[in-house]
Amino acid sequence: MGIKFSQERETIHLAIELIDRYYMNHSQRLHLSDFRGLFMHPRLAIEYQVTCLLIASKLVEMDDNIVEIEVLRHYVSR
Repeated sequence: MGIKFSQERETIHLAIELIDRYYMNHSQRLHLSDFRGLFMHPRLAIEYQVTCLLIASKLVEMDDNIVEIEVLRHYVSR
């Protein structure tokens, strides 16, 4: 997804790190079956990934290369 939106490698790595931390934080609190049911639904997984990419993009990218929310919204809605 990061490559599709022409993001830097650092942005992609940061987005993956954010996703990992989010899932690790929540997986430690829940039973595995509950975690899979709540967080691994394909639609929710994409929304988490898009959110982490947006956060990483805002932290790393120059202003002209930040992913726009409308573009991400269109990507998620398909």
